[in-house]
Amino acid sequence: VAERLQALARETGGDAEALRASPLQDEFRRLLTRLALDRGAGAAMEGVLGFSLFDTGGSRFAAMDPTRIGWRHQVFESAEATRVLGGEALVLRPARARRIGDAETSGETEMFVAAPVRDERGDVFAVLAVRLRPEAEFSAVLNSSRFGTSGETYAFDAEGWMLSDSRFSSDLQARGILDGSSRSTVLTLLVRDPGANLVAGKTAPGSRESWPATRAMAEAAAGREGFDTEGYRDYRGVEVVGAWAWLPRHGFGVASEIDHAEAFRSEEILRWAFDGVIVLLALTAVGIFLYARRAEKLQGELETAQQLGHYTLEEKIGQGGMGAVYRARHALLRRPTVIKIVRADRADPGMVKRFEREVQLTSALTHPNTISIFDYGHTQDGTFYYVMEHLDGLDLDRVVRGDGAQPERRVVHALRQACGSLAEAHARGIVHRDIKPANLMLCVRGLLYDWVKVLDFGLVKELDKGQGAESITQLGMITGTPLYMAPEMFRAPQTAGQSVDLYALGAVAYFLLSGQQPFAGESVADILAKHLNEEPKPPSAVLGQALNPDLERFLLDCLSKTPEGRPADARVGLERLDRIAEQLGPWTQAEAREWWETTAPTLNADAAGAVSTGLEELEIDLEDRDDPTRVSDAPATRVAAAPPGAKG
Repeated sequence: VAERLQALARETGGDAEALRASPLQDEFRRLLTRLALDRGAGAAMEGVLGFSLFDTGGSRFAAMDPTRIGWRHQVFESAEATRVLGGEALVLRPARARRIGDAETSGETEMFVAAPVRDERGDVFAVLAVRLRPEAEFSAVLNSSRFGTSGETYAFDAEGWMLSDSRFSSDLQARGILDGSSRSTVLTLLVRDPGANLVAGKTAPGSRESWPATRAMAEAAAGREGFDTEGYRDYRGVEVVGAWAWLPRHGFGVASEIDHAEAFRSEEILRWAFDGVIVLLALTAVGIFLYARRAEKLQGELETAQQLGHYTLEEKIGQGGMGAVYRARHALLRRPTVIKIVRADRADPGMVKRFEREVQLTSALTHPNTISIFDYGHTQDGTFYYVMEHLDGLDLDRVVRGDGAQPERRVVHALRQACGSLAEAHARGIVHRDIKPANLMLCVRGLLYDWVKVLDFGLVKELDKGQGAESITQLGMITGTPLYMAPEMFRAPQTAGQSVDLYALGAVAYFLLSGQQPFAGESVADILAKHLNEEPKPPSAVLGQALNPDLERFLLDCLSKTPEGRPADARVGLERLDRIAEQLGPWTQAEAREWWETTAPTLNADAAGAVSTGLEELEIDLEDRDDPTRVSDAPATRVAAAPPGAKG
């Protein structure tokens, strides 16, 4: 991405507008955003203002903030920037940003952790920089070295300008020591000795620019590290003891100081304070070193972030609480795929085990209407991932919500394919338990239109497991989507068998034919109560028109309150649907193709970015009857089950 952006910058002569308009900028931002999220940066990124790519002349040709493309930063005129271009990763000291050719600075202070970017030959052609707010993250590293009530560690440049926020910023502003309305000492305060204690209310002659450097600043700027236990005045004019050092690698100095009065309360405190100053100064140097290491790590992660095993991650298409879903491609076969990633640090072990079981069971299914699993594994940090076929289509929920109730022949065409997939699963003793429109994808496969794929066997149950086998579903907890869950899933989930899939399929058929769910309500508890106690209104009555009686009877049988009233399994359901299809006639490929050419493009545009990850769960207590949670768009939900025999 960096090389292509640099090539564009050369072609356009660095034209900022042309660079901002390039889709490569979005690709750069997605990559860096994903890198920050997936690498667990989290709270550590709070002080980060953004990421940028600079050319060897110091001009931004890519940035998280597009308005900054074309800007340069004066720090890239420094010797340290030259060393970054020479191949080093460095922390570049704070400075004020300015546009190319501007005589005036923007007034904003910023600093960078910078790392070189190399081309295939190993030559540095750009700099990847993390733009930081000096008052935040950089100052936090130094302020972690505070001790006592007056101890602090701060950074300064060779001219004496403070590069971090003082511990005493508020006090300095209140006493008028800080100029103007500035609340920060970064590049607004010179580390000079006023010759009098300003904190005590005394005044100093002349301007701060005319005052001499403090002992710490003068010694450090001269390249000498040392300490002073006799005492000297700091930038407030307060007597302090301290230690200092110059960091030539980064081009700035650091000093750790504590008020003389506090340091000499007793000999023991003196030893503690003095030792603390030296130790904390060393820790500060370590902190700066870690900053540089972050830049090096960022450079390495940028090179590997798009790779997972044999697959190249191309774009994040879904995000959940426990992980994410990416569009990807096999590095050698170039086959488009989808990768679901479950982060070990964001999911409990039982949840990871559930997803791993989904992979193992689904990969054993070979029906053409079941989604294919290509691969799975664990990364070194314990992240679990699995690779599925990429499906370019629309789920049935999106189809109905965008196009309304569907023709009977098309509904039967889709249901037969779903039944075929479930029939193989049922024959292997597997129950899906989360059949719903969003888990039935309508695709174009080759030249076949309206091809159905059954997704997310993530809530599967193996019927042949004995009571002694380890159970991933907790006792008293059930999993599924309330709008499509059979009554026994609430009454006795441990006994739920294959017929729960038929119940859900009946609810899906009802939705496809009428555009409405068989049971609606204002809360989860309301929905569940209707599943338990009410009979669904015939879909023909909802539509106000007659439907094929056998088709309507089939879906109402599927919605029976008892398993005995439903088709025994998906194979029996498929046989009934085959007979109904003979009565209605086929849904032809010509009709399907016309729909995909005229209606699907609009729905696809509306569906952009609306990708379900299957990585979220909602826990609901059925005893809370006042729960206002609406479920019209509810994800797969884990619900606290009512005791056996309880009324909904």
